[in-house]
Amino acid sequence: KHENGSYYAASDLYVGNIVDIVGHHFLLLNADEYTYRLMECDERSFPFSNFPRLHAILTSKHNEIK
Repeated sequence: KHENGSYYAASDLYVGNIVDIVGHHFLLLNADEYTYRLMECDERSFPFSNFPRLHAILTSKHNEIK
């Protein structure tokens, strides 16, 4: 569960996220090829796997990053 008591959803399980399970923090570092493909094909459940969305966000922040 999240610290606020709500349960984790599939969209919380992406590479780079930290999940807290029973007081232990886990940094999700990697996934197998099947999992990456699954996430890329389900953009609604895994918004961080939507390359066009991420590209648009990073492009819009280009000047802030420099």
